[in-house]
Amino acid sequence: MYFLLRTMLFCIVFICLFFTLKKILKLQRSNISILFCIFTAGITVILSMVYPIENYFCKFSTADKAFQYCSQGDIICQLDGGNSCAVVYRDSNSDISLKFLAKKGDGYGVQGGLMQNVIYRGSWNKLSFYIYHCRQTNDYYVYVFGIADDRENFRITDAYETTYLKVGVNRPMDNVVDYIAYISNLNENDYTIIINDTEIRLL
Repeated sequence: MYFLLRTMLFCIVFICLFFTLKKILKLQRSNISILFCIFTAGITVILSMVYPIENYFCKFSTADKAFQYCSQGDIICQLDGGNSCAVVYRDSNSDISLKFLAKKGDGYGVQGGLMQNVIYRGSWNKLSFYIYHCRQTNDYYVYVFGIADDRENFRITDAYETTYLKVGVNRPMDNVVDYIAYISNLNENDYTIIINDTEIRLL
């Protein structure tokens, strides 16, 4: 549906521009007008992927519906923030991925191309850390995955006393861990995570 709508948008913009140019400008060189229309329609579609037009006139009642509209994959879990939502899912290649959705009142919107940025990525002792910030919000998400010596007794927290959600992922190795957490107003200049009583400075 997501890509179908953008294909329809491209066709509509192309047709409207083409006939408008022919009528108003009375272009004799139809090849130039066609190329101009294709270029403008393409730019419009690209911009609609960065700033989804759906977010201006509609919303989805659940994160699952918003995700299924704009993505493909099996949802593993979701974590709601103040103005956003993180969806952990398994894509068509069976890889674990994240999708960030905008919150719209009591509903959800579509992820834009510039919605989030990675403010930190790093590793320590077979663990990888990613910190995401959803732009124009105070929402931050920390994703931790890797290999733990003792998965059953693996503990993770921070100075914010954040609750880390265990991602229910079936991986080939029994000692692999996946956790995600939502943090509001995280200090981008000072963030330390605690793994089994060991403090690890990330920011």
